[in-house]
Amino acid sequence: MLALSGGDDPVEAITKKARAVVFDALERGWKGPPYDPFSLAEQMGIRTMPSADVLDARTVPLSGNRYRIEFNPDRPQRRIRYSVFHELAHTLFPDCGETIRNRGTHTASRPDDRQLETLCNIAAAEFLLPTGSLGTGKPPAAEIDTVLELRERYEASAEAALLRVSRLTSEPAIAFACRRDRATGRYVVDYAAPSPRTTWRLYPGRLLPTGTAAEQCTAIGYTAKQSEAWPFGFGQVRVECVGIAPYPREIFPRVIGFVRPIEFPAAKNVDITYVKGDATELRGGGKKLLTQIVNDTAYTWGAGFAAAVRRRWPAAQKAFTAQAQSPGPTLHLGNVVQCDIEPDVTLLSLIAQRGYGPAPRPRIRYNALRESLAKVCELAKRTSATVHMPRIGTGEAGGSWFVIEELLREVLTRNDVPVVVYDLPTARARANPQHNLPLTR
Repeated sequence: MLALSGGDDPVEAITKKARAVVFDALERGWKGPPYDPFSLAEQMGIRTMPSADVLDARTVPLSGNRYRIEFNPDRPQRRIRYSVFHELAHTLFPDCGETIRNRGTHTASRPDDRQLETLCNIAAAEFLLPTGSLGTGKPPAAEIDTVLELRERYEASAEAALLRVSRLTSEPAIAFACRRDRATGRYVVDYAAPSPRTTWRLYPGRLLPTGTAAEQCTAIGYTAKQSEAWPFGFGQVRVECVGIAPYPREIFPRVIGFVRPIEFPAAKNVDITYVKGDATELRGGGKKLLTQIVNDTAYTWGAGFAAAVRRRWPAAQKAFTAQAQSPGPTLHLGNVVQCDIEPDVTLLSLIAQRGYGPAPRPRIRYNALRESLAKVCELAKRTSATVHMPRIGTGEAGGSWFVIEELLREVLTRNDVPVVVYDLPTARARANPQHNLPLTR
């Protein structure tokens, strides 16, 4: 874990690594839901092989820093998918090749092993329900019934659904996983994932109070819901949880769930606003940031929304070309090129597309887009600006709006930056090649 995180938070480190793998796979055409672990393994250059000699799955190091994942084909399909994703998570650790990793046998026999398995569970959740996998719509409620419904709908694990809901919900809540401590009989926190709207923090190793709802989840699939008093400065809370498969060699199930305030104020109404209109004719008052995606090789704009911007504000094209031709990393992926085009409007060109023209795979780069959006957020907060855009990344770049919309919420609106998205009234719904669902509403 130290080798993985380099001193940073291990949960954030493994999540970042897993999401980088997911984004690369989506850019290569990985499709779902449900998402295929064998296709992802192939893209990662990892062999898979059925073997009845393993209980669930194991990662076998090969020469040349390569790996082979062996899995038991007689297990239920959902368990096979989760096991292979879990083993793929093991390969994200730099020292994975030092020993054979077995899921379902000797692991979790020591605290260090249990921590490793916890991080691999978190990464597997990112693979099972990756960014954008739930499509668009109202943010989900932080409730255990929501988790169980998503688990069935998307053929995912309950843990994957829990972590996805914690990232998307607009409610103040903490998703947590815990286990029963053999010595004390108390439930101890393995990890916790706060939702974007909560200021609470729950740290690994904390003991839950006696009488907690987690104690009622004595079998896999058992749920419990109740109000109770928690320490850590939480006070009266609502707890909802479910029992899931235990760690190997453990008798009692692990328990996952949500803890949230019994009463909480309505969430701030900062979200993406969709309007019909031309994104070069911006709505509303105040400072506005008009945002577009451009590629990392061209000094001029010849297609898509960028061409419309060039026609409307010719000076913006000249300013962009001048900055792109100047010494320095202007066109590096993840950068943002800034240009004032009207007294209250600044054009932001996000370098989040690799090259241009027809290509066998989408040219958008989601990691670069997220990095660029973080810079947009910083500028918007500093200048009290709203962010305006068409459905960036879904044209020449070939991206999925479901992924892009989730990134917009994660990076911008969850940080109280309003976003306005413009759809031309004459535009027809376009098929999304990654999800086979409509892009426009």
